[in-house]
Amino acid sequence: MAYGERESWIIEQIEEIEERKLHPIRLGREIVVWGKDYWGRDAWIKFLPTDKKGWFWLYDPRMEPVRITADLLHHKFRRTRLEYHGAKLEVFEHIGVLRWLGLERIIIQSTAWPPYYGRPYELWRHIKIACHSDLGSEMEWITVGRPIKRETKIGYTEIQPKESPELDISITCHYHGIGTELLELNLPADARMLEIALEACALGWPNWTYHLSRLASKIWWPHHQNITWLRELGADETLRATVLHRLGDLLGALSVVNPIGLLAARVISFYSGHKADVDAVQESQKVLKPRR
Repeated sequence: MAYGERESWIIEQIEEIEERKLHPIRLGREIVVWGKDYWGRDAWIKFLPTDKKGWFWLYDPRMEPVRITADLLHHKFRRTRLEYHGAKLEVFEHIGVLRWLGLERIIIQSTAWPPYYGRPYELWRHIKIACHSDLGSEMEWITVGRPIKRETKIGYTEIQPKESPELDISITCHYHGIGTELLELNLPADARMLEIALEACALGWPNWTYHLSRLASKIWWPHHQNITWLRELGADETLRATVLHRLGDLLGALSVVNPIGLLAARVISFYSGHKADVDAVQESQKVLKPRR
């Protein structure tokens, strides 16, 4: 079944959108998720509620949590990670994307490599059952004072100002031998589409890594089934899953632009990836401004 045809299940009180206003959702209790990290090692991640605005990272249990900001976000090979005083939190894009569902006022504690599922959905599935909507509050939005564009060899990530409390996104993905796919959506209006996107796994690329992954899965690597493989899905389904996963990756990077809320903007990702996302996010810190 195609991702676009899947029915998205969600607890009704978590998603409250009234007149295009996104209400924050808050954790009612501590949530711990156990699993295997990308390398097959035991891993865990903990989400704790806090009364302070924003997201925080308990990078060292002996220290106070640090607020998650753009300064902490870095690009690494095929992923983003948080870094602070020698501590690291890998594959942050699979965590940060959850902020765009309204999740606010949380503290994160984790092994350096958190549990890995090839997608954010499993984390959200554990978290949402402990959440409630904060109907007395609204998400705080901020925009940029001018357009920001960071280029790759063949594409770019661009952030354009927007005064209304919403995020317009246009994503174009292209893979040689597979094709090109375009995805456009608005948040919070298309929040249900975002939930569907959480189910899309990372692309196994180059294509020859399929055989290596199958071999490794027979020995120790537990994630072959958590990857989108062209050989198993075909070109159309692979492209659809890839552009949906790219949406999550982009939103994960954008989640740190506004330390106490969300970014109001139009964002274009054209043949782009993690590095251009992180560069654009960090540049945005120089030109943030309140909406009129």
